[in-house]
Amino acid sequence: MLQAAGLVCVVLDQNSELVRLARQDGFSALRGDGAGRTQLDRAGAARARLIVFAISAPLEERQGVAAAREVAPRTTIVVRTRYVRAIEELMRLGANDVVVEEFEASLELFARAAELSDSPGPHRA
Repeated sequence: MLQAAGLVCVVLDQNSELVRLARQDGFSALRGDGAGRTQLDRAGAARARLIVFAISAPLEERQGVAAAREVAPRTTIVVRTRYVRAIEELMRLGANDVVVEEFEASLELFARAAELSDSPGPHRA
C-alpha cells in the first residue's frame, strides 16, 4: 500500500526475517529497535515527514514516541496501541494521533455482525 501511494519509507524492525522480506519488497529496511534514539537517528527520523509506530509492547511504544519527538520535533507521529487507556500518555509524550487496536477490532466486529445479520443463511449465536 505504501509503495502504491508513492510513499517512501524506512522499515525498522528487530526481526531480521521481516527486515529481509521488506528489503525483498523494495523497502529500505534496518534491523533495530524503533524505540531507541540511536536507531531512529540511523533510520533518518529527523528528516521524516511521518513516523509510524506499530510496536506491540506498551513500554517500547511509549519510549519510541518520546525518542521520536526528541529526534524529530516537528514530525507527525502516529502510533498503534492495544488499549484505549494508553491514548492520553502517548499524546502527552508527543504522538499526534493514536490508533487503538481494541477500538478498531470492536468496530470491525460490529460491522461484520451487521453485514452478516442482513445476509440470508444460518447464523450462530
